[in-house]
Amino acid sequence: MYDTLIRRHPKDGQTIVPDLAERWEITPDGKKYTFHLRKGVKFHDGADFTADDVKATYERICRPPKAW
Repeated sequence: MYDTLIRRHPKDGQTIVPDLAERWEITPDGKKYTFHLRKGVKFHDGADFTADDVKATYERICRPPKAW
């Protein structure tokens, strides 16, 4: 299981609701999103969830490791 920054509301499947991000802002041109992360979120090992974790996840998505 994993959580995402935002998700679709389970009842209507359309409305975007917070998940790990408690809120977000979008610039008027729609090119920049700023996510405000929930406080107190921890990984299974007790490590705090941080913006660096989000950054690392998206970098891995954009540039996946090469197959061995």
